[in-house]
Amino acid sequence: MKKKTRSVHFYEMGVNTLPADHVKIEPTQADFASVLAVLQNFLKKEELFGAKASAVELVDFGYVDGNLFMLLNKVNPDLPEIGFYKTSTGKRRRPEKDDDESREQSAHIMVEPRGSSNLARVKITTGAGISAHKAKSILQNIFDKNKNVPKLKSHRKRNWPTNSEDARGQKREYYVDYKFSIGAEPSELLQDILDKQSVVQLDLVDPSDFSFDGTDIHISKRTFTIEGDIPVTIAGIREVLAAVKNSTHKLDVSQLRITYEEDESEETYESRKKEGKLGADFRRKEKKVKTVNASELEKAFTRSDRIHLASDHPETQSKLSQEIMDALAAL
Repeated sequence: MKKKTRSVHFYEMGVNTLPADHVKIEPTQADFASVLAVLQNFLKKEELFGAKASAVELVDFGYVDGNLFMLLNKVNPDLPEIGFYKTSTGKRRRPEKDDDESREQSAHIMVEPRGSSNLARVKITTGAGISAHKAKSILQNIFDKNKNVPKLKSHRKRNWPTNSEDARGQKREYYVDYKFSIGAEPSELLQDILDKQSVVQLDLVDPSDFSFDGTDIHISKRTFTIEGDIPVTIAGIREVLAAVKNSTHKLDVSQLRITYEEDESEETYESRKKEGKLGADFRRKEKKVKTVNASELEKAFTRSDRIHLASDHPETQSKLSQEIMDALAAL
């Protein structure tokens, strides 16, 4: 199947710099860009990552202007085959697959370092069933396998604090390891909330129809309120929702209402001072509510976008598409 559009999900990848060899030193964090610049030298086309049954192949990659592009292919054994009509014989190829045949689907991934920080934005085209965690595991795998290769090992070298020297008068050195992590980049809706002070409560709306036996009365929607120490993080809200969904209630949640508190604006504070009021800080907490409407709550936790292409692109590709790369870079 060919199409001119692709959905894109956004993620945030980080690289933590940790002391190796049990050295009790807190090293300076390496910036993602410099780590990526070294690791990209060890990538190899047609290399498989993951368990054999669900392996992902690094089909193609490119390192452009400090950004890493990868084309990953994954076999989807559930995809049906298509019977093709052969004009010379007037026959169709049988649509059934042999036991050792499966179709692949492709995902374009862009890893874009954020300035001089230890973070990078990851953009991935969806539809192939390839998660952003695979991008993280590929970079971690490359590092773990090549950490003692001279070109990479030299990048891991650090001087001891205050440039201290050993008994021979040589500068003491130690090595660091790199640990990659990844998480969803929240949608703008949730990011606005998470940037505030605190989440007060979560209201979960269950749309399931609940009838009373022996009557014509029924409830088409029920609201469940969660209060308490709710973390102001994507992971924290996910954990709360997972606990509710796995509880005895087994809620089929269609809406999530988030009540949160934020400070009144500085402009309000300044205007009150101009009115001749006391010079105290008049800013206060104000409760606000936002509702996430989604058939799947997961979508609310991941920023997404869509790219529109000038030409049709097949779902299975053998090399990076320059058009898709340009579209990802423009997002």
